[in-house]
Amino acid sequence: APSRSAAVATRIPKYSAMSVTETRGDWSKFVVDGRSGWVQGASDCTRECARLLGTASFVGALLKFADGGAAPSPSKDLSRDTLIIARQLAVLADLRVRTFRPAEVYLARWDGARASDFGAPYADFLALSTLADALKQQGEQPYDAIRLDDAFVRKVTTALAQASQDDPRNTEVLDNLTVLFRVLGDERRAGLARRLSSEVQATRQSEPTP
Repeated sequence: APSRSAAVATRIPKYSAMSVTETRGDWSKFVVDGRSGWVQGASDCTRECARLLGTASFVGALLKFADGGAAPSPSKDLSRDTLIIARQLAVLADLRVRTFRPAEVYLARWDGARASDFGAPYADFLALSTLADALKQQGEQPYDAIRLDDAFVRKVTTALAQASQDDPRNTEVLDNLTVLFRVLGDERRAGLARRLSSEVQATRQSEPTP
């Protein structure tokens, strides 16, 4: 069992192979060259050890998520790619249980509060979840009476259009922009988004397959 008073079982040589087999709170059980021992993260596990432990924890969280568990927590000790993955999975976790939140809830999770940092697909998630939440709030009204405020729809559409500039070949975003511009009565921009989407799809069909 982990204990601060236990004798040192072994030391972890640099560049050696090691693995983590168990965690208990702040303690982790490491195996190095066939020998095992407990390490307390806050005081003993630093530098290479901390990165290994962070990576192992993240991979374990990914496996749990695939099995229906919670999304992994973002860790600033790992690469930015893991931050992006963790935040994307947090959105998917909400969609899994059909929980739709305002865009501000998701933006609060991200550094810089800019959806464009995470690509057009991420901005697409934001737009759809924001619209879904607004529609859900009017769920008790008759279908024909449901209306979304033009200023609200325009704000969502503008953010999505800005994200589309970062990824102009994303046809899902362009198709959604076509619908949103039509909702706003802007047929010129709706037609432009539809034309751009058609051009991208035609280009993809003409590209040689690997």
